[in-house]
Amino acid sequence: IGTLLTVENYLIPPALFKFHQQYPAVKISVLGLRTGDIQKHLIENRVDLGIVFLPMKEDEFETISLYTEDMAFAVPVKHPLAQSEKLGLEVLEETASILFPEQFYIRQFINKSCKEIGFLPNPIFEVTTMQSLINMVVDGIGITVLPTPYLEYLNEPQLKIIPIKNANLIRSVGIVYRKDKHLGAAIHIFIDILKEIAFDLNYVYESRKK
Repeated sequence: IGTLLTVENYLIPPALFKFHQQYPAVKISVLGLRTGDIQKHLIENRVDLGIVFLPMKEDEFETISLYTEDMAFAVPVKHPLAQSEKLGLEVLEETASILFPEQFYIRQFINKSCKEIGFLPNPIFEVTTMQSLINMVVDGIGITVLPTPYLEYLNEPQLKIIPIKNANLIRSVGIVYRKDKHLGAAIHIFIDILKEIAFDLNYVYESRKK
């Protein structure tokens, strides 16, 4: 299974646990990858399933929508912005930030929304690993933007999660696989387990909107 780095933390572990209870003899390898790398691994038959951002337009892939998630600011608890109930994306223009490099989908997603309001973010650091990014924010070096479910999963007491106002930073996460690939019974069961877990994530997202 090739999965997005953020999703790898909060979606995959409960799915693996539940699947292992039913099929303890089946081995699963999980690779945390970028969306483009997941596509490449699927084409090369190195993974059976991918968990990616949707939509995906390539004709050779079949997709299954799982859930919708929003993005939020992660701010050090001692940062002046930590007292805010909501923040607009414009704070990235005037506040030190740490983001993924531009080849990452999340960064492209953020850049697109920032460009719509007249600027592009200019982070003081760009890092490629989730843990390094979070550590730097906790250390007070800057703020960042990440998926809300991932930030909530971290439950990091030194971070304040602040919703983003007036921005359409919402994305769909789903399963992708090759249309011409036969999926065995175990894979179909794993997909069903992912759907069950995703149902709860969608419920949380809809509740947050209210």
